[in-house]
Amino acid sequence: MALTASRQVDRFVDQELRTFRVKGTTKIYRGAIVGVTSAGFARGLVAGDVFAGIAYEEIDNTGSDGAKVARVYTLSDFQV
Repeated sequence: MALTASRQVDRFVDQELRTFRVKGTTKIYRGAIVGVTSAGFARGLVAGDVFAGIAYEEIDNTGSDGAKVARVYTLSDFQV
C-alpha cells in the first residue's frame, strides 16, 4: 500500500533477543517459530502473522493476553 503521509519506522540495531507479549491461553515451546498477531501478541506462527523469530525459552501463558512475555531470537541464521 502506498503511503499518503510520513510515518515512524521502528529500527532495532544489534538486539538479538526481543520480548513480545504472549497471546492469552497460549503455550510457546523453546525453539518454536514465533509470529505476532495483528493485535501485537506473540504465539506459534500462524498464516497471516508477522514472523518474529525463534523462541528462546518455553512460555505457558494460561492467563489473559499479555500476562506473560516471550523472549525471541530475532537476529541470526536459523536452521529449521
